[in-house]
Amino acid sequence: MQLSDISMTIEDFERCNWQEAITKCEKKACGYYTTQLVRKAREAEEAGDFKAQGVFTLLANICSFEMNLESKETPFECRSRSGTIRTAIPDDITDEQLALLAELIPSIRDAEMRARIADVLWVRNRDYLMAECAVKAYLKSSETLEKIGYWPPISKRLERAMQLALYLNEPLLTEVVTHIEGLLEICDDDLSQIQPLGVMNVIRRNRKKLKRVGTLSAADYAELADRAAFRAEKLERWTLAEQYLSLAASWYATQNNTKKEFDTKMRIAETYVRRSEEALTKRNPPSYFAALVFHRNAISVLRQIPGTEERVAQLHKQLLGYGERSRAEVHPISINIDQEVQESINRDMERAAERVRGKTIQDALSELAIMVNPPAVRALRKTAQDAMNEHPLASLSSNIMLNDSGKVIHTSPRDSDDKEATMRAEMFTHANMLQQLNVVRVIEPARRQILEEHAVRTKDLCGLVLNNPFVPSGREYIFAKGLYAGLIGDFLVSSHLLIPQLENSIRVLLEKSGEITSTLDDRGIQQERDLNKTLYDSYATTLKEILGEDLVFDLRGLLVEKKGANLRNDVAHGLINLNSFSSDHPSCHLYMWWLTLHLCCILLLNADQHNTMKHSSSHDNGHKNDDGH
Repeated sequence: MQLSDISMTIEDFERCNWQEAITKCEKKACGYYTTQLVRKAREAEEAGDFKAQGVFTLLANICSFEMNLESKETPFECRSRSGTIRTAIPDDITDEQLALLAELIPSIRDAEMRARIADVLWVRNRDYLMAECAVKAYLKSSETLEKIGYWPPISKRLERAMQLALYLNEPLLTEVVTHIEGLLEICDDDLSQIQPLGVMNVIRRNRKKLKRVGTLSAADYAELADRAAFRAEKLERWTLAEQYLSLAASWYATQNNTKKEFDTKMRIAETYVRRSEEALTKRNPPSYFAALVFHRNAISVLRQIPGTEERVAQLHKQLLGYGERSRAEVHPISINIDQEVQESINRDMERAAERVRGKTIQDALSELAIMVNPPAVRALRKTAQDAMNEHPLASLSSNIMLNDSGKVIHTSPRDSDDKEATMRAEMFTHANMLQQLNVVRVIEPARRQILEEHAVRTKDLCGLVLNNPFVPSGREYIFAKGLYAGLIGDFLVSSHLLIPQLENSIRVLLEKSGEITSTLDDRGIQQERDLNKTLYDSYATTLKEILGEDLVFDLRGLLVEKKGANLRNDVAHGLINLNSFSSDHPSCHLYMWWLTLHLCCILLLNADQHNTMKHSSSHDNGHKNDDGH
């Protein structure tokens, strides 16, 4: 029976004793309540008690919403098991159900549940009394979670309380800030097992709006972060130390304390250097790719600090030696389609998950980026030729492709004399199949593993796009936002953000190689060429020198070939409906996201290899000149 078909009253909530059900959950968080409430709903259904089933199902649905605090107006979302966003919440709750929940609020004993329901009522009805109730309940829920030592969700509750309090009044905002400051003082101890990073970030993200609310000054927050960084450094937890140092530097900057800001930023750079050293000395086998990434991060930080040219030159010299060695580490997972299908799929999926398991978010993403290679053109041509030889009459028939509207968008060549066109069509078809295999067996299981281990935010993707030769200046946040959206399964956003940026980045690569990527008509008007032009003809020759033949062919099939996925043209012209983005297996969009990640990492490697070769060439020429030749 559908939830919308079940008519409920407040008496039904009282009768089924739902509050007792959630008290059995050891961790007082909505995610744990969901499991218990779903179980109770099934029991009620089996017993034929459909009213109780409706109560437990409604509450389970509300508890299942995930908090997405990057969106203040729509802070809840619902995901499928694969991590794909299916619905913006809470739009699917009826007005009758909302009225019941409002009536229920005064009797709710559990602070976590009271906060969730009040917040949902605020989002849907803009009821300020519910917003105030939610703030107080979030603070109470935070206290409950603190007592049982369940720290990961606390910062989300406090940040949401902060967001709501900023809408309301200063006394309520003061209450939130006072709670946070008290928690930070408890954490400021060498013996504390609590990492207050998330709580500190709540203050940092809202510092411009807080003004003089609270008792701690900017200097106090800077010192708190600085001391937390020292504790992390002693434990050699470098990622955590870098995050605390970044916080401290931002607070010192607000005070115009240039000396402290300088020292702190230098420590950030040296933290990356230590991580680079550990990648070579403590990993087995050593990872030159990780060392390269950390060295680049260190240099990036130093270049923003005046007077560090000598240290930059020293690190750059070390960096030049990592490029070629890091390329030797690219060992794609091979996909053997000749083995028994299910066993092969399970084995490849587990290997992919294992490759990213236990790594930091940056290391895991870098690993995923180089885990597979685009299909090889030479192999595709052989496969297509074999297929044509085996089925010679296939080229005489017309293979029709339809779009989402049922319109014919492509037919295979019917002229048997145009063998090259038939060959290319077969190659794009096989490439598309291999892309989907890569998604199912490698990319998707690795993506899920990363999401399972990390609470990812947009800023976690910034390290991959800053100072990246594939990402033009001023486009970094767009790339980071698109990569973040694809990572969490929001392919509607990732495809619409990343495809235009891929198009622009390819133009920029061509322009840097001396190509002219715009037209000039008789009136002097210039038009930028799109991917339908820049991936072909003379441009393709230049691109193959930069990216390689396989990658260029993959981009064609994925973005602009009708026999392939043709994503660029379909997205640009609005030819894809919502289901193509929101299904649990949007392989083309997921592959496009991965290919963008792959390009960002490969261009970093190519740039460093080029610098290495250039440095070696200059070094050799210098010796020749010294010898008088």
